[in-house]
Amino acid sequence: MPSGRLLVTDDLRPVYDFDRTGMASLNSALGKAQAAEAMEKLGCAFGSTLNCHLGLYPTGDGTYVIATPSYTEDVHPRFPDSADLANICTDLWAFSLADYSDWLKRGGDPSRLDWSDTVVDVTPGTYQVTYHGAERAFDPDSVDDVIWAHIERSS
Repeated sequence: MPSGRLLVTDDLRPVYDFDRTGMASLNSALGKAQAAEAMEKLGCAFGSTLNCHLGLYPTGDGTYVIATPSYTEDVHPRFPDSADLANICTDLWAFSLADYSDWLKRGGDPSRLDWSDTVVDVTPGTYQVTYHGAERAFDPDSVDDVIWAHIERSS
């Protein structure tokens, strides 16, 4: 995030939208990967998820995850609610991340942000987002914490 301000929410399609013509269904791994790649080309990290509790959690210096914490009695979550930097509403069953300044330049309207949109201060720079939801071995129903994406500052 060049500006050091990260907009975190479920749906940034009003500003970052792509043509789904010829793409596979979002219910398939291929469709999820295609959507993530299309949004990446527009400058927005996107990942299709379940209708689940998602949060943005810090994991180290310049590293974060989008995760669903475990809520079983046998597994202590690594990512408790008290540690999340942003709570992501999944009305769309997805997450979207964008540089706040870029979002503004593309026509984003701050007056339209609501309770489910969070602007998080991060170290300015370029970040690599690795989306796992379309990977073959990904298990969204795991009893352990489910990590949907890793985010790492690369420069």
